[in-house]
Amino acid sequence: MNKKHLAAAEAQFKAKAESHAGAPPASADRDSAQEATREKTARLRALRLAKEAEEGLRKPPAKRFPNRRRAARIVVTPTAPHRT
Repeated sequence: MNKKHLAAAEAQFKAKAESHAGAPPASADRDSAQEATREKTARLRALRLAKEAEEGLRKPPAKRFPNRRRAARIVVTPTAPHRT
C-alpha cells in the first residue's frame, strides 16, 4: 500500500471513531429493553399464578362426554379379482 492510500484509510478510520464517540452505547438500549421484558414477565407470571391458584379452589370441570362409546372399526376386506 502506498502512503496516499494509508493516509486516506487512517483519515476514514478517525472520522468514524469521532462520529461514534458522541453516540450513546447500544448496550444501554439493550439493557433497558431487557429490564422492561423482565418486569413484564414477572408481572404476567404473578397474574398467571394468582389465576391458577383461584382456579385450583374451584371444582374441576366434569368430563364432557362421560358415556361416549368408541366408534366401531370398519374392516375392509379385499375383493376377488375381476375376471374378464
